[in-house]
Amino acid sequence: MLAESETAGKGTKSFAVCLFDKDKDAERLPSLIWPLPVLQKTTNHLLRLLGMCYDEELLGLYNILSDPMRAIRMDLKMQHISTLGAILVDEHMIWFHVLAMHELCEYTNEGGPSEWFDGHLNIEQMN
Repeated sequence: MLAESETAGKGTKSFAVCLFDKDKDAERLPSLIWPLPVLQKTTNHLLRLLGMCYDEELLGLYNILSDPMRAIRMDLKMQHISTLGAILVDEHMIWFHVLAMHELCEYTNEGGPSEWFDGHLNIEQMN
């Protein structure tokens, strides 16, 4: 999920996020399920990106971060991790979804799927 190269697509090293369908791959390849330290590091990296552009770009960033966040939650769930570290990762993700609900609730689906915020889906992911 974290790219260490200087550029990844249009991103820079500090903004690199790999997008792929981890859910389908992990079902077939358990080796793709990441351990807690990797999940913590990835979560911290993704949430630091929010500090970089907490403005009108938040909707686009939310759309980018939602899938990796869901993949992290699935990895925690598949491993049945319930340590303090896992709880902190969950708390950070809940914060992400609460922030999104508060800041993005005004966006409707008028601009198409990549330009709107689905509050119901956000609550479902938060639960």
